[in-house]
Amino acid sequence: MAFGSLRSSDEIRFPDGLMFPPVDPRDVGYAAAAIANECVLGGADHHGKCYEISGPEMLSVADMARIFAQALDRPVRNWAK
Repeated sequence: MAFGSLRSSDEIRFPDGLMFPPVDPRDVGYAAAAIANECVLGGADHHGKCYEISGPEMLSVADMARIFAQALDRPVRNWAK
């Protein structure tokens, strides 16, 4: 896991220039549970379908480092720099 490095250091490990819409793993679980519940209750057919789950906005590695630094109240930097 890319963010696992924050447990042992002050670095996140992503290539510079990378941008993506991060998503909380719990949100993936909530989405899967909602789909499974719908299937059990006889709702829509989800068999064989693929769903793309993403965060609300595109973030750069610098953006993520800044957000993690604020949340953790300590410096966080990208290892590529």
